[in-house]
Amino acid sequence: MALEKSLSYVHPHPIYRVLHSNAIQRQAAYRSLFSSQVEGKLLEAIRVNSNMGMAIGNEQFKQEIEALTGRRMKGKKMGRPANP
Repeated sequence: MALEKSLSYVHPHPIYRVLHSNAIQRQAAYRSLFSSQVEGKLLEAIRVNSNMGMAIGNEQFKQEIEALTGRRMKGKKMGRPANP
């Protein structure tokens, strides 16, 4: 359903359908998922980490993601290496 119109080629995703058995309450439940906003430091952390392709979370979580993917989840130190 798009803009309250049924389209024969558009079918709701199964996860959307389990939000509620009643269509009106299902729509309300779906809309409520987006009622709050992410702001401040958390929003900035999401943007920075997303742009660098890194996970956001605590150190244990990042270590688990590194182990699973084989990719670094912590940023490298910026700038030139120190002189020996």
